[in-house]
Amino acid sequence: MAIDLNGWNKTITRIAKHLHTGKLKPSDLDQDLIQRTFTELNKAAAEGYGANYTSYSTENSKTVQQLQQNIYQFSAAKTFQQLQKYNSLLVDENGKERSFSSFKKAVLAVHPKYNTNYLQAEYQTAKASAQMARKWQGFQRNKARFPYLKYKTVGDDHVRDDHQRLQNFTAHIDDRIWDKIYPPNGWRCRCYIVQTNEASNEPSPDTSFIDPEFSLNVGKTGVIFSPEHPYFVFPKKDEDSYKKAFETFKLIAPYGKAKFTAKNGAKVFVSPFADPNDLEHNFEVAKVMANTLKKTIKIRPHTDGTVILNAKNPEYLVNKKIADLKAPKGVALKNIFKKANKQKTKVVVIDLLNNPNSFAQMKLAIIKRLGITDIYPNIEEVILISKDRKTIEVIKRKK
Repeated sequence: MAIDLNGWNKTITRIAKHLHTGKLKPSDLDQDLIQRTFTELNKAAAEGYGANYTSYSTENSKTVQQLQQNIYQFSAAKTFQQLQKYNSLLVDENGKERSFSSFKKAVLAVHPKYNTNYLQAEYQTAKASAQMARKWQGFQRNKARFPYLKYKTVGDDHVRDDHQRLQNFTAHIDDRIWDKIYPPNGWRCRCYIVQTNEASNEPSPDTSFIDPEFSLNVGKTGVIFSPEHPYFVFPKKDEDSYKKAFETFKLIAPYGKAKFTAKNGAKVFVSPFADPNDLEHNFEVAKVMANTLKKTIKIRPHTDGTVILNAKNPEYLVNKKIADLKAPKGVALKNIFKKANKQKTKVVVIDLLNNPNSFAQMKLAIIKRLGITDIYPNIEEVILISKDRKTIEVIKRKK
């Protein structure tokens, strides 16, 4: 890959100025630098994963979300380490404080190491990992017919000896060995896996050569860049500040292009930090609302309440109003409304997919609950969705 450093140089020059004046500390991170790194690595992941990287089908939505969140986390950690390195250049080898001109020159001399040399290796790893994550989904779909996996190298003179020793090793797809040796198994690793119905009685191979950074299965975990990577090691004094800065960044990270556009023009956007575990359900409900209500829906980021005090995690923005999705099993709504009100939710979305009660019964229960004045002051309306997803009604609170 060829990386154009022109735009990067402008960003790095601004960072140098702010570090030199004390306006910026490494633990503050830098939003532009995080976003630039993410954009490059996310582009690599999209290349490796294929066309479905931008679609939110049942099959791949969780995996794609996990991959993107890992790339963002890595980009933030790399940003911190860069800023730490640049900050160390504020004084020269004699311990004398550098002028801004001297400091800027020193920073611009170091930055290509991070944003050309290292980034190229990281790009290849992101591309290969995303490709193998996608393949893992296919292996799982077909494992009834082809229950075994076989390790393969590209077979040229550049293959590492340790990797060559794994050539043609075969084990059942559910064997835990694939948690250790599923490619890529190192920087610029080009090994891959094929699926087969041919069993093997080979003993488990020696895996001690695999760096802990790569001793994982990206198909299972959605992790490209492991927590074992040195970028994720922070000085104790900066750890809390870094975490808070990153959690805050989640709230302002761009949503990107719409993941769904209804025939009426309404769109659904997904934050790269939306909760991957609930994403499939949240996305399906969001599409129903976009189709029927003609409203723009955004699936919000999920933040860590232990880092950002009083952090709340309602699922949606519905036409810029905070909305929380609930899927009650009965007609008791007291706790649901109480929690939603505490989250400062203006809209409560109630999905009856797994509710045994009728639409009419639930509508009546909602009207009664909204009729209790002054108890849930933040809630303005409830969007009720039938279990077959064909009926939606907006029940507004009477003033």
